[in-house]
Amino acid sequence: MPNRIRWVQTDPNYHPQPYEQLVAVYRKNGQDEPARKVAIAKQKARRRSGEFPWWQKPFHWVFFGFIGYGHRPYRAIWALLFIIGVGWWSFTGAKDADVMAPTRTDSDTVVASQCTTSYPRLVPLVYSIDVTVPIINLEQRVYWLPDTSTTQGLWVQIMMWLSIGAGWLLSVWFVAIVTGLVKRD
Repeated sequence: MPNRIRWVQTDPNYHPQPYEQLVAVYRKNGQDEPARKVAIAKQKARRRSGEFPWWQKPFHWVFFGFIGYGHRPYRAIWALLFIIGVGWWSFTGAKDADVMAPTRTDSDTVVASQCTTSYPRLVPLVYSIDVTVPIINLEQRVYWLPDTSTTQGLWVQIMMWLSIGAGWLLSVWFVAIVTGLVKRD
């Protein structure tokens, strides 16, 4: 199969038809994995062809990296797990530094590093999942937010926004590709 992809790539100009023909042959013969590899090679060749303006190329890199141009949608799950892990690390540091502030209390005695019986405890892993995965509401964000009056709190707030954005983007991509709302080729 690598020889066939190299053979299709011998033409210095990008033409989608040879790639599509090879994908169709592989799919007709029930060889889904080689068909996916050829379809991904087609998108890479398209990106290298100069068909897109310079400002669109980073989006193609991201689209390839996170979901393999739609042919590897399960990469989005790995990306979400990575973002949850980074968030977990970030929110644990924020909890230990008492940068997470309670949102529903009249007293200043509640802090994230010391749990009380009258206020829900901050659990950094659960907080990261709550922030990153859009369809899940674990109610951690309802009770805890970063204190943006400190520099560390501001960085944690930025991490939270990035997690929210990446979570929505990856989740929507995953659902759109798996359900067939987006055409892969």
